[in-house]
Order: sequence, then structure tokens, then C-alpha cells
Amino acid sequence: MTNNRPYGIHRLIDPAGTTEFMAHLEAMGFHDADPVGVAVDEEQVILAGEKDVYILPRRGDGNYARFGLAAAIMGASPPRLVALDATETLVGLMGALAAPYPAGEFFLRLSMCMLGDLRACAYNTGGAPPPTGISLQDQAFTARLLEPQLQFEAPNYYFAVSIPLARLRAEWQVFFLEEPLDWWVTYSDLWLHVLRRYTGDPTLEWLFTSGHDPLTGLAGLFEWPPDVTKAVLLWHICGRSVDVMAGVDASLVDRLPDNLPVVGDQWNKRLPSLWLGIITLMQAYQRDRLARTLYGRKLHGGLHPGVASAHTILGTVRDIMEVAAVTFHNNRPGPTVLVRDIETDPLSGLLRVTGTGPKNTEEMNRWIETLTDLATLANPLGLEPLKATVVQAPRVAQAKEALTSISSGDLATTPTTLTPPRKAAGNISAGIRTPKRRPTRRGKSLVDPKPSPVTDVAKSCGSSPKRNQRRSSRTLT
Repeated sequence: MTNNRPYGIHRLIDPAGTTEFMAHLEAMGFHDADPVGVAVDEEQVILAGEKDVYILPRRGDGNYARFGLAAAIMGASPPRLVALDATETLVGLMGALAAPYPAGEFFLRLSMCMLGDLRACAYNTGGAPPPTGISLQDQAFTARLLEPQLQFEAPNYYFAVSIPLARLRAEWQVFFLEEPLDWWVTYSDLWLHVLRRYTGDPTLEWLFTSGHDPLTGLAGLFEWPPDVTKAVLLWHICGRSVDVMAGVDASLVDRLPDNLPVVGDQWNKRLPSLWLGIITLMQAYQRDRLARTLYGRKLHGGLHPGVASAHTILGTVRDIMEVAAVTFHNNRPGPTVLVRDIETDPLSGLLRVTGTGPKNTEEMNRWIETLTDLATLANPLGLEPLKATVVQAPRVAQAKEALTSISSGDLATTPTTLTPPRKAAGNISAGIRTPKRRPTRRGKSLVDPKPSPVTDVAKSCGSSPKRNQRRSSRTLT
């Protein structure tokens, strides 16, 4: 049978083939700077070098080769592995290779060998996602071929956050898949914090610094229900494009008012800085043919400018949650503490990082204190600390009760009173009692962000804010 692929295929099914495989590891770059592509399923493990692909069966005589690979991973010169999806591959390799060694020790060594994730690399660089529906050999070879090229364009976020995130997700699936939650950290109104940061809107800034709920305050200003206010805010984030908005959250499109041109005019009069800030982001994208999140994840040119502004703002929300999760994981007291999940729907009013352990009461109390400090320190936005709530839930029933309490909006440590502003005043501060401000901690996040400077949105942006206000079809263009 003719092999039309750009690599040779070697199937290792006996000890002689294993010996040949072990001798050929050096040529594959197993012990130097060249990465080795890897893929795995229930039947086989695939390794890909520059010109050759090796198939290691998971049954029968293929055990010899697999044990040799496991020994190399545990050895003094472990390989550099790259995969199409690092999380799925780590989980699969644990099932295929870990049997001769203690599971915890082997996973630690294996995860440190996994240095490339093609899917995460494309996510960071704005490149095309990896192909789907290809064979396992092609998966390993594609990862080996493309990831080393793409990583030169990747921001530091890829190495400092995306790769550790793939490892911690794999660790959870391997060891604690069925464990109940022991704790979670909740961030409220994060998307509005990021919107305030990029637009410099003084009304949003005042609502945050005075300790009030920003969505309720804006709803009172326009006399809209909160869900309508949220929909109008997303419409602005998406460049006042209903099509782009439908691609982000189609459910909110139905909550938009019918008279969007009038809504835009009202917004220009009462909150001009917010829309001017969005225009600034869209103009920068059209000029530079590139948009970045706060941590540098890219979106290349050629798309609707509203897609770029949504990528910058909502993508930054996802970045902050992932940075928080990796920060917690990197500062855990031991392997009994694991990050379980990250809720990354950027428009959610409450975003959570959840986890398990430790089970000892004294150790748990110390960990909760550490989490409380870290939740505030992992804040790249400045001005004021993110509103974070740490919940300890040592029992499932208590966790559900705490979740109900959080979902009801009982987040603020200092109660506030908010009444609708007077109609005639035209000022969001009307009818709001301002609580005393308390000192807060400040610190640095895991990754040093290098955001692009946002120009003064008070200056004229040279674009008409009435463009693109007609509602059209709800298909993302």
C-alpha cells in the first residue's frame, strides 16, 4: 500500500522494533531542542519527528515501546512534546504510559514535558484553528510541524497561562473528576470592569469607585430593565452591529429595543465617552489590521471592526479569569489542591474559579486565607480591586446553599443603597448614597500585561456614531 503522506510510518510490534525505536529517538530530536509531536487514543500512541511517525500499539508486543517511552519521560533528558490538544493528550498518555510508575510522580514529569498545544497556540496568535477529522498520525505530525512556527508569534500569555491551564485541566480529569467542590472564587461584573478600563467612561468609573452595582445604575439612568441595558451595552461593544452581536450572544439580540437609532442618540448624549472609546478600538483595528486583548492575544485584520472591539473587551475578560485560575494553581500548598473549572462566559454577572482540597480543616482555613489574598492581587485593571468573593464549601449541601446565596447577588461586604436617578437631573449620581471607601490591597498579577495605550476618547474620533444602526439579519458576517 502506497504511503502518500509526507512522512515515513513505522509500526513497532516486537522487541527488535523497540530497540530500533529507542536508537532512533535521538534522530527524532527526543533529547534536544526539536519537539516531538504526540497523539494518543485507546489503541495506540503516536510519536512524530521531522520525517518519521512511530506507531506504538497499546496492546500486545507494543508494550515494550510504550515502556521505553515512559522510561524516557522519567529519565534525566526528557523529551519536548507538542500536541494538537495538550489536555486531551495528557489524559490519554496517563492511561497509556503511567502503569509502571506512581501516578502522581509520573503526571508531574509528563506534564512538564508537554510544552506545546497547537489549539492554544492558534487561540493566542489569531491563526486558523487546527484541522479536525484527520488521522491520529496526521494529528501528531501537524502539531510537530506547525506549533514551533506559530509559537514565535505567540504572546507571553501562551507560555505563562495557556500551557499551564492545559496541564491543570488534565490533572483534574486524571485524579479528581468526581470530587465535589470545596471552594470557589467569584468575580462580579468583570465585563463591566473591563469595559470601563477600555473606554474610560466616567459614569461607569463613578459607579465602581462608589461601590454601587453598575448595571443597575445604568438601567436607572435610561429607565430600562437590567436585561435590556445589558443587551444595549453588548450592542455597543460589538460596534453597534446586530450581526456581530448575534455571533457573540444571540439570546440578547431579542432584548434590544426596536428603535436602535434613537437609542444610539440617547446614548451619545448621556454616555458619550463609552461609545467614543469603542470607536477608538475599532479605528485602531482598521489602521493596524490587528486587535489585541489586554494580555496580547491577537485578532488579525479583515473582519468587521465590531468583532475586533468585542475580541478586545470580552477576550480580556476570559484572559483575566484564566490568569486567576493559573495564579491559584501556582500558589497551592500541595497536590491535594486542584483547580476544577473556570466559568468563562464573559457576559456573566458572576464568573467563578472552582476547586477541591485540602480536606484537613486547618489546611483549608489557611488556603482560604491565601485565596482571599490572591483573588485581589490577580487584578490587572487598576483603579480599584476586582470584587471577588471566596466561598468555602466543605460539604455539597453547604456548597449549594452558598451558591444560591451568591446567585441572589449577596456579594458586597458593605451594603449599599441605590435609588433611580431623578429624571430631570440627567446625572447618574442623583439619589445615590455614597458609602465610605475602605483601603484595599494592591499587587501584581501572574503575567505582566503590556496593553496597547488607549487614546484619549474625549477627542474627536472622526467617525459618525450613527453608522451601522439598522437592524439586519442575525447571522455573523
